[in-house]
Amino acid sequence: MSDRRKALSGHDRTLSDRRKALSGRDKTLSDRYKSLSGRDRTLSDRKKSLSGRDKTLSD
Repeated sequence: MSDRRKALSGHDRTLSDRRKALSGRDKTLSDRYKSLSGRDRTLSDRKKSLSGRDKTLSD
């Protein structure tokens, strides 16, 4: 189980490490990465839910 998880996480780690390297140096970039990558879906979902629901209500 752990080996399978490591194999799968290994591919993701290359991307996550790059994002961490960028986010650690530039928080402005990390915020963009979070919104794009969906790490902070709480913030993106809130924006989507507010903009999306308000549009439906306004329409």
